[in-house]
Amino acid sequence: MKASYKDRKFGLMHGLYDVIMSIRRFFIRNLNNFANIMIGAAPFLFLWLGETTYANRGYFAVGGELLALAPVWVLTIAVLKACAKRHNIIDGMPIPVERFTSVRDDEVNVEYDRVNDLLLYVADLEDWLEREGYTDGN
Repeated sequence: MKASYKDRKFGLMHGLYDVIMSIRRFFIRNLNNFANIMIGAAPFLFLWLGETTYANRGYFAVGGELLALAPVWVLTIAVLKACAKRHNIIDGMPIPVERFTSVRDDEVNVEYDRVNDLLLYVADLEDWLEREGYTDGN
């Protein structure tokens, strides 16, 4: 039986949602790397900005370009580092913000609403273990 228009539309939207969530996960997992790239790029950016303003003006003077951009640059780096720390992805083993399980009468339970978060955490933990060489990657 051929899929109806509504089924194909839902499948397309679901696929688009998966792509968007994959991009989102990529950016969240690499926030700390983006901040480190910004730290490394800062001297070159400000050198280029200073040389450009010197070439345009004919003399060196600290203007609004440097004074306005530097605090914004530092603030952006701080926000990226704070977000990376909040998502527990800085250089160490991923640690959940709160427990996923509860134990009652020797029975371990996981709330249904947290199962997706638990699976994502286990995936992050496995990635970390593989990066650190604790597993063979199979």
